[in-house]
Amino acid sequence: MRESKNPVGINSDTNSGSPVSDNPGSGSPGATPPGPDVSDFSSLLQQEFDCTCGRKHRVEVDKIIIRDKALADLPQLLHNQIQKTIKKEPTTNEATKNEATKKDAIKREINKNEAIKKEIIKKAAIKKEADNICQESEQQKAQENDKKSAQDLDSKPLVTSFQEKELDSAANQLVYLICDDNTYQAAARKAQKILQQSGFMSGFKVELIRLSSGAKPIKPTPTMLYRILQAISQPGWLLACGSGTINDLVKFAASRTGLPSGVLATAPSMDGYTSGVASLVVEGVKQTTPTGTHNFILADPEILAAAPEKMILAGVGDLLGKVTSLLDWHLRRIIFDEYFCQTAEELIRKPLENLLADNFTSRLSQRDPAALRELIRGLLNSGLAMELVGSSSPASGSEHHISHFLEMLGLRDKLPMPLHGIKVGLGTYFTAGFYLRLLEEGFEILSGESTIEEPITAEPKTGESTTSESTTEEPIAPEPKTSEPTTEEPKTPEPKATEHKTADTSLSEAFAGSWNSKEARQERIIQAYGSRQAPVLKNLQERWPRESSLSISSAQLEELKSRIAEFKPLLKKARQYLKRNNYFELAEEVTSEQLRQAVLHGFEIRQRFTITTLLYQLGWLEDWTESLLAEKP
Repeated sequence: MRESKNPVGINSDTNSGSPVSDNPGSGSPGATPPGPDVSDFSSLLQQEFDCTCGRKHRVEVDKIIIRDKALADLPQLLHNQIQKTIKKEPTTNEATKNEATKKDAIKREINKNEAIKKEIIKKAAIKKEADNICQESEQQKAQENDKKSAQDLDSKPLVTSFQEKELDSAANQLVYLICDDNTYQAAARKAQKILQQSGFMSGFKVELIRLSSGAKPIKPTPTMLYRILQAISQPGWLLACGSGTINDLVKFAASRTGLPSGVLATAPSMDGYTSGVASLVVEGVKQTTPTGTHNFILADPEILAAAPEKMILAGVGDLLGKVTSLLDWHLRRIIFDEYFCQTAEELIRKPLENLLADNFTSRLSQRDPAALRELIRGLLNSGLAMELVGSSSPASGSEHHISHFLEMLGLRDKLPMPLHGIKVGLGTYFTAGFYLRLLEEGFEILSGESTIEEPITAEPKTGESTTSESTTEEPIAPEPKTSEPTTEEPKTPEPKATEHKTADTSLSEAFAGSWNSKEARQERIIQAYGSRQAPVLKNLQERWPRESSLSISSAQLEELKSRIAEFKPLLKKARQYLKRNNYFELAEEVTSEQLRQAVLHGFEIRQRFTITTLLYQLGWLEDWTESLLAEKP
């Protein structure tokens, strides 16, 4: 993973340029945060800090600017960043003293980057990469190009090749500006002009890398990555101009070459700008790999306001998903004593609460710059929270599992699917509903204070088909190369619950239901995932020891109930927003049956335990899913 010199600093979202307040400095639930105050993120510049979670935190991003007319700051920002990377000539004594250390460092760097190279090449060993962009007559050519790209990646220079040519002057610095046709019009053309005409060093030398796939959007494939790498002939800065796909491709390219990078955000559509991972679609399957973070992120509300409405709503959907991802994280903390960091939670929760304020959504629909600043701030904070804890636990839970399942269907069956954040919004509608119902009636049933009139069962209703209507912390593994493509997925029988949960049935007895047997879950996975079953079955093998011995004490139930009650206002507002803004219509590509399958089977796609895992083990998941499907708009 690439490293940068300084921890993150978020510049003001006002015209004054004063620092903003989004910074960590708290720990376990209920603890008083010592040290840096979460209300003053700038206090963490140039330092690490000890968190009450017991860990030392540091985010490897140099600078974040969210400000009106921020694009005008780009030359100054790049100039300052370049100054940090200029090679400083050592004295003779220093050179002699450090010679052995430098050789050792180069050896370590070579070994590290050989490992990175092998990992990328392994994931890019493509037999029939379809790219989902070309017409049928072009698919063979696309496959051959991707295979060649995968092979050629092996011959690209390692990080150390560019390190041996360190930037030794601030003059005539080269900037590789990477965009696609849409983002060129949105911001890259103007950025190119600003950089070339800037007063710094008589202007920057800008080399435009404009990616295109005809009329359809580009995808993060090995072919696109290789196009970027082919264009990089000498050291310089990689500047991404775009959102999800461009952002991921440039992080991959920076990781591969060792060059510094930044991103000019063009849409508040996702939380990956500040994260240290990126996704590549290999053999029709999205695979996520550590890459390191950008050195800087620049967000101009005027540019963000011009983004398509669906991209803005996708960003809202992605951020709303944090309501249940945070609760899922609390669920694992309570039941499994999983590591938890309140600092990371607060980074996400504060802008999330702002987002759900009464007047915020109307301001956002009117493209109010202040509202857009809050939205992008929340998305950036989400990425920072993941960087703090070294995983996606704060920002990805049951709602993302539903999204991942839908994405798997789209990639597997070559079907169009909505933007990531729209799919996450759909998932959140269900997972928030599950938590609310658990709070309202589930705990009474579990504690024996209430009975249920009908058995809770995971058996399908009579006459219902469980066949999918169609044939992106994380990835689902590719279809085995020896298998033939299928046009129809087998029907999916749901587990049959012979034991009914009543007030007299203990939790341990519920968890011992026949639907919870390893064999039953294996059969579900095989039927639901079809050709993508292999990695999911492997997940089950690894998670089975923990889940097969699951037990929850009364004290744990009470703590979980208390935590859900705390989140109740956010859960209700999130569902109201999703319903009011017609997310089901925005996801018109998704059929009701596909959505049903995603809710019922998405929890198997990752090992992370969530509310949907718990409901399945209790035998409640299908009935509760059917109830929510019946009430959806």
